[in-house]
Amino acid sequence: SFINCARGALIKENELVECLKDGTLFQAGLDVFEHEPIQES
Repeated sequence: SFINCARGALIKENELVECLKDGTLFQAGLDVFEHEPIQES
């Protein structure tokens, strides 16, 4: 698990996504993002 509720720029979002995709991480909780507002998916 990974939780970030500090600053968005502390993590590399693309690497976090890859870890979620490959199973290195099972879940992530984000209260902040590097670029806000985020784009709709």
